[in-house]
Amino acid sequence: MVLNVLTLTGYHEIDFSLVYHLSYAKNIITIQGDSFKYMTRGSLSTWGKKLKGMFVSIDRNTMVNVLYIKSYDPESSTLQMPGGQEFKVSRRKQLDLRNAMSHLYHDIIPLNRIE
Repeated sequence: MVLNVLTLTGYHEIDFSLVYHLSYAKNIITIQGDSFKYMTRGSLSTWGKKLKGMFVSIDRNTMVNVLYIKSYDPESSTLQMPGGQEFKVSRRKQLDLRNAMSHLYHDIIPLNRIE
């Protein structure tokens, strides 16, 4: 999915299939890929609606492209992305992550939420 995005430096066409993650800090969203990094204004919830199915929220400030997850350790709640980047998955988002990964990798059994 290619979107024309107003970044802090002007409009850029960004192919979100090449984006590793989006992160939010101080009213700025950073869109990170292998060879690019763009910054824009907005909210992660708005981006989550646009990129539903491709990205999953792992905490309040980070969304990752499920296709680029190199490894996930449920014991430490840590996932590793390309370039050695590691992210901690919040307890509330672990089920969402496992379910998103199970759609791609059928050998992962989704957890059931225990209330």
